[in-house]
Amino acid sequence: MARRYGMKTPSTLEWDGRCLELLDQTRLPAETAYIDIYTAQALREAIMSMQVRGAPAIGVAAAYGMVLAARTITETSFKAFLRALNKEGEMLASARPTAVNLAWAVGRMMDAARMHGRMPQLLERLEHEAVTIHKEDTQNNRRIGELALGLLNDALQCGHACNDAVWHCAFRVLSGPRARHFFKSLC
Repeated sequence: MARRYGMKTPSTLEWDGRCLELLDQTRLPAETAYIDIYTAQALREAIMSMQVRGAPAIGVAAAYGMVLAARTITETSFKAFLRALNKEGEMLASARPTAVNLAWAVGRMMDAARMHGRMPQLLERLEHEAVTIHKEDTQNNRRIGELALGLLNDALQCGHACNDAVWHCAFRVLSGPRARHFFKSLC
């Protein structure tokens, strides 16, 4: 986890298989603090209170929130499980109704559950999908950084304040040796 390994650029979120660790963005820039999320309801509250913000971070967090929600569902029939999971997804999506990535991630997780089509290994399938969403977000933002780097010139200096799930709007890529001087981190 980010806080445990002393990373220079704090990770916006980390998943350890049981808990979602979120960078508490309400305490930035004065303090780097993390909150541990164990339930979908706690994630909803973190989204509503702006502890997690930025479209990509909210989407990735929502995917993991669906995993946390699925773990609490006691229904044993597939149809009943899907109904309960959908209700949890609606609860998460209501945290910020205009957040496109939030609704998208909840929908993708519901699609993954429906496509799996049976109860055995469904929780593992959902966790795999959430991890896949997280990896895709990381890759997408790394690519954004690579493409943006080609647009910068030596006289330009950029600031950023957006937060994605891992790369802080591709800041980590853009903070490499050639690009380091382009950016002033605002978070």
